[in-house]
Amino acid sequence: MTKNVVKSQLSTNEKEIPLEIKSNQKNVTTNPPKDAEIMDNGHGCHKGQPTTYSESLIHLLKGNIGSGVFAIGEGFKNAGILLSPIFTVILGLFCLYGEHSLVNCSEMLKKHQNLDYYPPFADTVQLGFETGPKVIRAFSKYVKNAVNFFIITTHLGFCCVYFVFISSTSKQVMHFYGIDFSVRLHMVICLFPIIALSMIRTLKLLVPVSLISNVLMTFGICGTVYIMGFDFPPISSRPYVGDNIPLFFGTVMFAFEGIGLVLPLKTEMQRPEKFDSSFGVLNVGMFIIISTFTLFGFLCYLKYGDAIEPSVTLSLPSELLLSKIVKLSVAGAILFTYTLMFYIAMIVIWPYFNKKYGPFKHPLIAEMLCRTFFVFITFTLSEIIPNLGLFISLIGAVSTSFLALIAPSTCDIAMRWPSNFGELSTLWASIDIKCNRCGVYQLTGK
Repeated sequence: MTKNVVKSQLSTNEKEIPLEIKSNQKNVTTNPPKDAEIMDNGHGCHKGQPTTYSESLIHLLKGNIGSGVFAIGEGFKNAGILLSPIFTVILGLFCLYGEHSLVNCSEMLKKHQNLDYYPPFADTVQLGFETGPKVIRAFSKYVKNAVNFFIITTHLGFCCVYFVFISSTSKQVMHFYGIDFSVRLHMVICLFPIIALSMIRTLKLLVPVSLISNVLMTFGICGTVYIMGFDFPPISSRPYVGDNIPLFFGTVMFAFEGIGLVLPLKTEMQRPEKFDSSFGVLNVGMFIIISTFTLFGFLCYLKYGDAIEPSVTLSLPSELLLSKIVKLSVAGAILFTYTLMFYIAMIVIWPYFNKKYGPFKHPLIAEMLCRTFFVFITFTLSEIIPNLGLFISLIGAVSTSFLALIAPSTCDIAMRWPSNFGELSTLWASIDIKCNRCGVYQLTGK
């Protein structure tokens, strides 16, 4: 590998110095931008003010607790009332381990490559393969492209689901009052606020959006539990073991949708070491997320059984005023969640777009047009989704499984293979292999 000089910047009061990392390209020296607000922090995003512990926790919760939490009840239908909670906890712990593996690999590369930023997801996996056994080094570029592809498809897929979820919910509420607009018209109506919100380019500015979304989502979950809290049937009335475990895995993995947010959150924290410490943002956030998914999914399936809708909010009685308020609250929360998922996709899309077609005379306008174009892409794709439940399982089984389970565990094994990155103990190797095997099972069903 030859050396390639990439841009970096310390602070506005310090001198600009180039930073060298290994790459397969020729030596190039570029001067970093002087405006800190548009500085590339290594993740293709605009680095502004750093985020605090609580702000990062808000983003992590918002990045995971989205429309998937309301679909998880249907997932429980596929695995049964007994197996579903157990498998949900196991999958959640696997996802948490994968996120820690990704962060640890990024930290090791930052240290050994003398970087002043944490390599983003795709670069971490690529460099991990390049430092691993010789037999896999030739695949490093392909793996990087695969990670970027799945990040884009996963998070734009989430955005498509959000369009369908919001429009279906609002249509159901409006229908009760005799207003019969088509689902497509509801999508057009919510398109305009989504375009406006998608123009936000920094995590710091997204904090109020995520906070409002979390408040609305909390009210929606609590309101749903309150409405369901009357006349629960006995547990014995539901099958203990379901007959479609792969579909359950896909739905639950869709719910754990925050893997692409992990490294950007750590990068933009005031104190990055607080992100993955024992009581850091990642562990505390995932404990809340796993507990919420397990309890809420159990109650939803216990209440509605096989009659549960792809989103449990659609199963709530339409005649209750509280049901209407809950549905609109959840739709509003998902509307704001779109912004965060779209932000993650743009971390990958915009740098590639800028590199291929830039430099632009007016880069801000070019980026705004790029963002608007991809919002229209998700809007168009959402128009042709035939079945929301199956589409959710498809995204979870394919894209999320690769990003959350296969890529981090494979990268960890490659970097810890007897080399200069530390030993691969039997315990961690076993966990890595189990995570990898679980991801492969969800991809292939075998």
